[in-house]
Amino acid sequence: MNIDKVIDAIANNVPASRPTTTAKIKQIQLESGLDDYDFLDALTYLESLGMIQIRKGNLQIKRINISTSFPK
Repeated sequence: MNIDKVIDAIANNVPASRPTTTAKIKQIQLESGLDDYDFLDALTYLESLGMIQIRKGNLQIKRINISTSFPK
């Protein structure tokens, strides 16, 4: 499932301590193996669950804030 791929990719690229933040957007997307549409769809779903917060600038994702509810 795409959600699991994104969760695993994020977990591999951020420290275990929560809350935290990352700007490794391209690396996370590459590790997930998803295209732009499916990657954004998965991130939006995780945001709706309160696990992450997507930060955008110039119509691009710049940072992802990881909440304490995100799996370690």
